[in-house]
Amino acid sequence: MAAAVLVVNLSRPRIWFTDAPPIVPARADALLGKVDPNTANAASLQRLPGIGPVLAGAIVQFRSELDPEGFVTADSLADVKGIGPATVNRIRSLLVINPQQARRE
Repeated sequence: MAAAVLVVNLSRPRIWFTDAPPIVPARADALLGKVDPNTANAASLQRLPGIGPVLAGAIVQFRSELDPEGFVTADSLADVKGIGPATVNRIRSLLVINPQQARRE
């Protein structure tokens, strides 16, 4: 099995491994950027590994029921039904938490 090589082209938002097809720009944003669960819509949340449409919807719904400050830490995402500590640990480095900017949908 050949070793995979990560290639990043910063002039075009694509990331690919030599043994895999390119990741489309929407996925590249999640890999290169941060997502704020207090302001992200469901589509943005789905860019996070392990977060599909059902969990993204659950995050948005849970967020709408939170206190005005929203999610205060990454660990507070574990309060969403279906998200456990393992998922939080997997996405922690891709999150930025700005509780004062919480948005209700």
